[in-house]
Amino acid sequence: QLLNFASNTLKTPHFHRNFNAKRITCSSSFFISGQKSHHFHTFNVRQKHHHAMLLHSDTGLKFSRNAQQSRLSSSSYNAKTLLPKLLNGHRPSLAKAITLVESTRFHDHMEAQDLMRGLPVKENTLRIGISGPPGVGKSSFIEAFGMHLIEQGLKVAVLAVDPSSTRTGGSILGDKTRMDRLSKDTNAYIRPSPSAGFLGGVTAKAYEAIAVCEAGGYDVIIVETVGVGQSETQVADLCDLVMLLVNPGGGDSLQGIKRGIVEIADLIVVNKADGDLLPTARKTRVDYMNALRLMSGHWEERLWFPEVLLCSTLKHNEKIENVWKVMLRYKEIMSKGGDWKLKRQDQRRKWMWRHVNEEVLTRLYHREGADVFIENLHKQIDSGEIQPRTAVDMILEFFLEGYKEQLIKKDDDGEQV
Repeated sequence: QLLNFASNTLKTPHFHRNFNAKRITCSSSFFISGQKSHHFHTFNVRQKHHHAMLLHSDTGLKFSRNAQQSRLSSSSYNAKTLLPKLLNGHRPSLAKAITLVESTRFHDHMEAQDLMRGLPVKENTLRIGISGPPGVGKSSFIEAFGMHLIEQGLKVAVLAVDPSSTRTGGSILGDKTRMDRLSKDTNAYIRPSPSAGFLGGVTAKAYEAIAVCEAGGYDVIIVETVGVGQSETQVADLCDLVMLLVNPGGGDSLQGIKRGIVEIADLIVVNKADGDLLPTARKTRVDYMNALRLMSGHWEERLWFPEVLLCSTLKHNEKIENVWKVMLRYKEIMSKGGDWKLKRQDQRRKWMWRHVNEEVLTRLYHREGADVFIENLHKQIDSGEIQPRTAVDMILEFFLEGYKEQLIKKDDDGEQV
């Protein structure tokens, strides 16, 4: 796999145009019997007539003593070290902070908690969720939109969620390559992250990643969902405004009535509204406007009724600016009516309870004796000795018993207090 990756990299025009490499090193990490291993290849490269060829490769395999010695445990990922740098706008520290909060290792989990405790709560930022089916042009729109915001003097962070394979767990994470201009701007930060099986179109740590970006000094946070369509509703619990991108001819009124992402969208944008597709885009806009009117009861008690706009990234100056103006008007209306503040408060409560579920599982798995207990429980379930509901009660008793042991203290004479 590494050999194929290196070979394909050499074939790309971007590689020939921007690099004059003599050697490429690719690496991967995995666990064998509880030990973390690093598998790496070093390829020598020869440039000739604008073509690169692999001459030979050196392969190595090395093991760390245990998982606790992995890269994330280094001092550069310590919360006390990262926090002041992050608050001063240090970009490498921003990247490390997001890596820390996304890590599933228990040691990093505790460090991430210390980091989050020190982050200020920012209320003057704008969080925008952008969803839409694959191929609708989300990345192209985000690049054009992000460049427009930077021209307005704003700093933009893009959190792009990439779908993970249900078989291998891997993700391509190639969103940054499709935002070439935006990725090169110093006032923009793009971070692709794997969905890692988390449903709803976002990542399990998306809320923390947004808070980290805001603490790093970014004014507008854009969350690009995985792009699967109607089921991406979790983004509404992350963002102030949810925008749905649709293709011209992407569905009639009946398609628009479908619950899910359409129901939570604050703004619907028909993309690629240019050239021969312009008449079709106009018809699609009317179809979605009619669909929203049929669902008007959903917005009766809200201050804002979703708007449907036309847009084209090929002629982005005017149409992109119009989208931004509508977003600012949305923020003004929601802020004056008090819904803006209430929405963020509701989001914080929802993510608090989600983190409770996550924290209980994390603490359960890392309690002493948990491996043996869970293995025995699985055997009892497999043999039909107990029902799943009974197993749940046993898990809760095991979890609570561990905390009782921690709460019981003893004085100098050994007496319980």
